[in-house]
Amino acid sequence: MTKQIRAIVSLVIAPVLGLASANCKPHRALPTVEWKSTCMTDNALACADVTGEGIWNDLHPQLTVKAKDRDLVVQMTPRPGFVNLASKLPGARLDNGNLHIPMSGDVTSKLPLATMFDRPVDTGVIITLQMDDGSHVDAAMPPILLGPAVERMLGEVTLDNPLPYAGTAPPHHTVLAVWNEHSGIVTKRIGPATTFGEIDWVAQIKTSEGETLRTCNYIDERSQPRGLPLVSLDVLVTVYDRQRGVAVATQTFSAVDRECPDKLTASAKDHAQYVDVDPALPIEWLTTRAAQP
Repeated sequence: MTKQIRAIVSLVIAPVLGLASANCKPHRALPTVEWKSTCMTDNALACADVTGEGIWNDLHPQLTVKAKDRDLVVQMTPRPGFVNLASKLPGARLDNGNLHIPMSGDVTSKLPLATMFDRPVDTGVIITLQMDDGSHVDAAMPPILLGPAVERMLGEVTLDNPLPYAGTAPPHHTVLAVWNEHSGIVTKRIGPATTFGEIDWVAQIKTSEGETLRTCNYIDERSQPRGLPLVSLDVLVTVYDRQRGVAVATQTFSAVDRECPDKLTASAKDHAQYVDVDPALPIEWLTTRAAQP
């Protein structure tokens, strides 16, 4: 009788124990995320060593944060198969194991305009390392220099590519002007907004060759007479509604004709001499335009 009871108990309990064993994933020691002061990876905004016991010390994984298109992209290399990256921020998603976090919206909307373009800022982003046993590690991203990536994002605003994240603009317009100059991108705020989310207009300022103003005659380094066109570098200003991507105003500025320069400039030896538009003119026009309803 006792043997029969034991057999019945074994038949009932064994499958249950097997199921429990199958669902019980091995416990692994949680790692520590240590952000580094400098990154060896090209174009990385932030990087961290992931350290700990066992496999963590064997693999020496590292987190890197980069800007790509309109996202912050977090990558773990090498990434153990039992780990996923996650974030609670709206719009965060996994793509081939990499975590993509939209730069617009919660990441940038509350950032102060006075500092976000020229110094590292605290984005409030928390990266989560999720283990397959249900445990996790949260790591707050350190301050990062977002300015160049945000400037590129603003320079791409169009009807097909708006920035529709939420934000409340002050009663008067605020324009964030993005000017592509030879030395890089220059950003200027015009209006009362103090945070990125309060901006309602984006102005893209671009320079292109305009009309030929006159021909300038020189004697070149070989003592030969030479004529070069004096060309205006026109400035086109297009103002977009940030949330809708609609162009609300445009204006073209051309350089004022002037006498030919006394000397042949080094940059113009092959094709032309150029005359720049006074950089104050587009800013003055934007200031007047922003003050209008």
